[in-house]
Amino acid sequence: KKKILSINNDLQEELPNEIEDIFAKQIYSDQVLEKLEDYHSELKRLLNARSQFVSEMAVEINRLWDLLSVNEPTRREFLASHNTLSQKNIQDCIDEADRLTKIRNKNLPDLINKMKFELSQICQSLGYSKQKEKDICYKCEQVEEDSDNFEKTEKDQNENTNDKPDINEEEDINNFEDNTDVKND
Repeated sequence: KKKILSINNDLQEELPNEIEDIFAKQIYSDQVLEKLEDYHSELKRLLNARSQFVSEMAVEINRLWDLLSVNEPTRREFLASHNTLSQKNIQDCIDEADRLTKIRNKNLPDLINKMKFELSQICQSLGYSKQKEKDICYKCEQVEEDSDNFEKTEKDQNENTNDKPDINEEEDINNFEDNTDVKND
């Protein structure tokens, strides 16, 4: 019971009625224990899937924050308000990544110019010749010309949402309840 409640708390979800009834009755037969173990396994799978997804989203959000020079207070505020694995927080992470991606795409030419300037400064500090610096900056210009293609590719990838992992626990938990009803029949 403690394991289920702990994981469920981490997921910030309500217990299915069937599980609440089992906890309230406190009668534990082999069949009831099997249901609880199945539900516990489902919660662990869901927790792992969400943890994996949030980890991947965190890397992407941090990369975009760094690229867009988002200040520390803004980052801390977002992180402080999104410290659980609830479905809402996962959706908020997806929305934040989408918002940052749109800002990045809108400001891509300026970002590339900023990076070219920083790259030029690095080249100078390393003592590269002007020709070597020009060659490196030329490669950056090629990337800038390809930015239209990049934006199109990025948009196409964002439209393909089938690659996202199954993180809808309500559906999973309802399926769990349906499946356990079938086992009882």
